[in-house]
Amino acid sequence: MKRSKGLLIVGLLMISIGTSLVAMQNFGIGLFLLISAVVVLLFALGIGIKEKRNTKK
Repeated sequence: MKRSKGLLIVGLLMISIGTSLVAMQNFGIGLFLLISAVVVLLFALGIGIKEKRNTKK
């Protein structure tokens, strides 16, 4: 559970930085961070589901 929570925090931080960069008209880096954040959050979701399954057994 620790790994998925850490990735969740990193993903949310990347989203906040990415939206700030897009708001400052820096679209290239901002969009890259937003897309990367979505990938990190999906990875965290997958790890969280896998950890939940392992704890139920």
